[in-house]
Amino acid sequence: FIAHFFAPVRWLLRRVAIFATTKASKSLPLRFASLTTIMHINLTLCDISQEAVQSSYGGAFGLVFGAGFSTALGSALAFLPKASSPAFLSACLAISAGVMVYVSFLEIFRKARAAIEPCLGSALAHTVTFLSFFFGMALVIVLDKFVHFIFQLRRRRRAGGSSAAKASEVIGRDEEAHVEEKGGNISDNIFEIEPASIAALSHIASKEGDKVDNSKKSEKTSGDDLDVDMLSASVLSAVAIAIHNFPEGLATFIAAVADPTIGVTVAVAIIMHNIPEGISVAVPMYYSTKSRWKAFLWGSFSGMTEPVGALIGLAVVGTTYNNLAVGIVFACVGGMMVAISLLELLPAAFKGDAKRTPYFFLGGAFLMGLSLILFDLASEITPSAAGDNVTAR
Repeated sequence: FIAHFFAPVRWLLRRVAIFATTKASKSLPLRFASLTTIMHINLTLCDISQEAVQSSYGGAFGLVFGAGFSTALGSALAFLPKASSPAFLSACLAISAGVMVYVSFLEIFRKARAAIEPCLGSALAHTVTFLSFFFGMALVIVLDKFVHFIFQLRRRRRAGGSSAAKASEVIGRDEEAHVEEKGGNISDNIFEIEPASIAALSHIASKEGDKVDNSKKSEKTSGDDLDVDMLSASVLSAVAIAIHNFPEGLATFIAAVADPTIGVTVAVAIIMHNIPEGISVAVPMYYSTKSRWKAFLWGSFSGMTEPVGALIGLAVVGTTYNNLAVGIVFACVGGMMVAISLLELLPAAFKGDAKRTPYFFLGGAFLMGLSLILFDLASEITPSAAGDNVTAR
């Protein structure tokens, strides 16, 4: 455990030392190329030693923890007015979805097949990669259905409970105020946002928070009911986000172990949509409890399951590094990322800004493709520069 804990420090210092002694360090573009190429050629999926894999665990865990803690950043940003705007949330979610879909289809699938092919042959490797990819999608769909079932079960209990009379009174009082929304009461609007679009919760939470500020003219009981609904929505949102963050931690860890270039890419994409998720938990929690600390802690909690997913990934590749096993898991991870993007990120983005979401999605895919091209160019430039440096010595 101690070795894994300090591994990110050793990993960073080693890269800094190579970076400082590289002849190309005088040029900023080549300096970036040097660093990215060192990460790219340090670990490949098809030709890798057990010692190299173990040395990459620290960096992989560092990426996972960074992605997980980004929900805490979102929780802190939730108190800024513009950070909880639907346009900002939709842009982050759509760009993240574009990045994840592009890298899953064009990079992860290809590398997973390349890892499996030496073990099973070309035709069978393609079949296994295909089945593993869609198995990963199926896992996310099952998880999504499970969380939806929990939400539906809670809805039925609330509808049959003793609060039904109070809820009907709230509907009667606020029907005119909510006619432009969905024609229902506050709790209906909140709980119609299920985990498939849970990150859009902050938009409605912000609107409901404004209504709380203006509710001094209404009766106190109505405000109390609103606080309870907002609190319940926030807690359930945190739990739902924590559940679906679990496979994201697995995806980041496996990607970083298999290829640091893809690992960094996946981590950045996950960070981009974890920030809005932190906002979506913190905003309703703050409006219901009036406590910034509680809002921050609950928002941070929702991302802490990602390291658990990384531990599962370590259990898969930690004892022995087998190309077949890692290739299958890598393909599953790609399928998971596509399903998360299509089932959760894009629906949430469309709810916030349906007009611009397709463009942000395409922009995210374009940036991902461009960055991979730059990584490939860097891998061709830097080895020759490093060789000149060795010759000069």
